[in-house]
Amino acid sequence: MLLVGYFEGTQSQRGIAWRCADSLSIRQFLGLKLTDHSPDHSSLTVIRERLPYTVHESVFEWVLRLANEKKLLGGKTVAVDSTTLEADAAMKRIVDLDSGMILGAEITPADSPDTQSLEDSLHQAQIYREAAGSETEIRDVAADKGYHATNTLNELAEHTNYRTYIPERKLSRGCRLRGTEKIQKRYFLMTAAYNLGVVMRMLLGVGTSRSMQGMMRAVFACFVALHTLSKALQTVHSAANHVIRHFRTQFRTWQFP
Repeated sequence: MLLVGYFEGTQSQRGIAWRCADSLSIRQFLGLKLTDHSPDHSSLTVIRERLPYTVHESVFEWVLRLANEKKLLGGKTVAVDSTTLEADAAMKRIVDLDSGMILGAEITPADSPDTQSLEDSLHQAQIYREAAGSETEIRDVAADKGYHATNTLNELAEHTNYRTYIPERKLSRGCRLRGTEKIQKRYFLMTAAYNLGVVMRMLLGVGTSRSMQGMMRAVFACFVALHTLSKALQTVHSAANHVIRHFRTQFRTWQFP
């Protein structure tokens, strides 16, 4: 249901629960019968707390393996971006600049400076990449201005093979969940859904279910147009045969001098 929320553009659990209860196609995707009740918004919280951290992490890793099987994890250049949440936590992601895939999704306490966690985050992203079956090693790292610290750059230069670059821009987001682990579970599924969208866009040309619906409507409209054209051609062909038969009958009755 959280994946549905991502692809439908719905962030609130109430909105996700309503959408899943209302849509027949989504109910089918969730394995719900017409007589089944879909989980309400409070059930999402209970289910998230019942499923362990490793399950959410496994979903994230599974999508990365899928991307690697489709030859989408080939780049050596990554970008690091960190955003402070209203829940006193920092949301960090590491992105493969060649494919746009998110390689690392990490939640850290907001009072932990980005400069102190950069190297560990890069190492974790490499671990996820290797777990996905990729043999490519991270070489170039682009990070926002929050990572610009002399000590951090010196440590990376002296003890790692990473080459660092510093871009800009920082986004602010909100999260109503409490507790780093709860936020981390949600973040794993958000980034897994994003990566799944990248895979879909690479393979199918569309990255969300709404885009897919638009494409299917276009295909259906094309099919209807072709069907209508076929019917029209059949009508013309039938009329032409009727005219030909008429002239043949008349031709037999004609008398020539």
